Amino acid sequence: MYQYSLTWFVNLFIASIENSEKSDVLETRLTNLRNHFTYSLYSNICRSLFEKDKLLFSFLLCVNLLKYEKKIDDEEWRFLLTGGVALTNTFSNPTAWLPQKSWDELVRLDELELFKDLRKNFLAQKDAWKIVYDATDPHREKFPDEWQKTLGDFQRMCIIRCIRPDKVVPAVQDFVREHLGPKYIEPPPFDLTKSYQDSTCITPIIFVLSPGSDPMSSLSKFADDMV
Repeated sequence: MYQYSLTWFVNLFIASIENSEKSDVLETRLTNLRNHFTYSLYSNICRSLFEKDKLLFSFLLCVNLLKYEKKIDDEEWRFLLTGGVALTNTFSNPTAWLPQKSWDELVRLDELELFKDLRKNFLAQKDAWKIVYDATDPHREKFPDEWQKTLGDFQRMCIIRCIRPDKVVPAVQDFVREHLGPKYIEPPPFDLTKSYQDSTCITPIIFVLSPGSDPMSSLSKFADDMV
């Protein structure tokens, strides 16, 4: 179901060329085109996604744009997705409050370049880390000492994934809001008029209905308005 044709993608891009703000300055024109196309792509794909998948799509879109700009490390990205390679952890958990699984992942995170000495320093900083662990919004809490200064928002998500995995979704929302803007975490409501404008005689509108939903009244009203 989640498949999109190259022809559809090309037509969407052509529409952005025509509809994005014009400028005689090349850099400004390219920025306008990129911003218009990115949001147009987001809006059009969100139209056919289940609600539960829309934030994930926003996050993937955001990450891939940042990876293209070399702002996200591939190893850190893989860690965020997987928690690292599940090798046997030989280092004992220095706390009674941190779950063993979280400690194991912190040890694996310590192997990445920007997180060197995280494991060694954790014991000395465990009181400060417990404040983060106990916080209502740990992804917004101040990290201990140098970790607050040296880690970017993506690296912070890697640590949150370890110690408070239940807060990864809010962290992702903040990340997308920071890099793409709030409109990328607020999916636009379904707009039948806009959908009709994007359709053609060979690109029909198909309604995939869930139990209890019936678009017939909206469709009839729209048809009457178009007469």
